[in-house]
Amino acid sequence: MTKAKLTQGPNDRPKDATIAQTGAGVPDDTGKLLDIDDDEAARIEQNIRDFGEPDPGEAERKLKREVQQDIELPLKGSA
Repeated sequence: MTKAKLTQGPNDRPKDATIAQTGAGVPDDTGKLLDIDDDEAARIEQNIRDFGEPDPGEAERKLKREVQQDIELPLKGSA
């Protein structure tokens, strides 16, 4: 493969040049393991489980509260 340039502009580079940081010599440290104890892992797992499905009736209760607040507000001026 030739090392002829593609352009003369701002993207000027040889044809076989790597893109961004994909070339050799760039360390890949994205796979490092986290060092946490079992208690911390259990706490994180519980937080994830608590974040799960919301209460199905909560959305309806929230909407009813918002509607009631809108009804109670005056039509003009501040409350």
